[in-house]
Amino acid sequence: PESMLRTTVRAQSPIFRKVLGFGLANSLLILAPTLFMLEVYDRVVTSRSGVTLLSLLVCVLGIYVLMEVLDMLRSRLLLQAGWRIDASLRETLHDASFVASLRLGAGTKQPFTDLRSVRDFIGSPAVIALMDMPSSLIFLIIVAVINPWLGVVALVGAIVQFFIGLATERKTMPVLMEANEASIGAQTYATGVLRNAQVISAMGMRESIYQRWIGRQRKFLKLQANASDTAGANAAISKFIQTMQGSLILGLSCWLSVKGLLLGGGGLMIVASTLGGRVLTPLVQLVTQWRAVVNARDAYRRLDEFLGAGVADVQHMPLPAPNGNLSVENVVAGAPNTAMPIIKGITFGMQPGETLMLIGPSAAGKTTLARIL
Repeated sequence: PESMLRTTVRAQSPIFRKVLGFGLANSLLILAPTLFMLEVYDRVVTSRSGVTLLSLLVCVLGIYVLMEVLDMLRSRLLLQAGWRIDASLRETLHDASFVASLRLGAGTKQPFTDLRSVRDFIGSPAVIALMDMPSSLIFLIIVAVINPWLGVVALVGAIVQFFIGLATERKTMPVLMEANEASIGAQTYATGVLRNAQVISAMGMRESIYQRWIGRQRKFLKLQANASDTAGANAAISKFIQTMQGSLILGLSCWLSVKGLLLGGGGLMIVASTLGGRVLTPLVQLVTQWRAVVNARDAYRRLDEFLGAGVADVQHMPLPAPNGNLSVENVVAGAPNTAMPIIKGITFGMQPGETLMLIGPSAAGKTTLARIL
């Protein structure tokens, strides 16, 4: 059966389809600047008509406004999808975390952090880049229709970008996963230290504990820096290829036009150059945002495993309403997954209305006994 997290994400498919449609429309409008320039040269420069220039200017400004509106709608819809997923899982995640805390004896905030990471990623530029992939395919087809050789150059650039992304994945994913685990370990260690701050301070362990924590923190930062360096270098190469491809297609278009192999003249040269560069735009954005992609994927995996781990509350035997009497006989208890008892042989009784005070040093077992009761 499909996991709860995947079902929740799939429920937002209508929003994702709208975002995809707006992206396709926006991608077609990206030709407006090129067409405006061609029309100015073909109509305004030759006719010297101010009315024609004003009309073209009004039209292209209207298209620019429409493009910005579509971009804004896409961002808002993705943010809405993220918040809907958060709202759908919030109560379930709270209950699951509460039950897991009862079972393990200590809670963790990591599932809530992972949910926030998934929610924020849905509204990120990386997801918009993924939604723009179909537009890149359309641009590639248009360039190939203009001339097959131009299509080959655009396709080669896309293949190179794909392998850059694959290399980024292979080099950075293990490092980023280890960095994320080190970050979670450092955060968990710090949480445990703060929970036992009084004991640590009383025993003079503050400096030693700090050195252990800073060691974990430095390991996390070093791993993250290594992954960022690799991803940054690949992103720079990716942007260079995108910039170079537009010029290559323009140069090849000019050569084909000189040889009489390109119909349509200078207009199609500029169109092919513009679309050839746009073919690589989503891939470049994904490579640039790769760290966010890997972090979101790890968060999604952890959250999916946590929600699918069977964290339903334990069903207890039905009991009658309590009458106020308390009888404790030979109670023995220890920490989870350990055989050494924290408290042993506790026996006492209380009647309704009586008060009992527990007094003892830190870590004597007072809180453990209260939790048992």
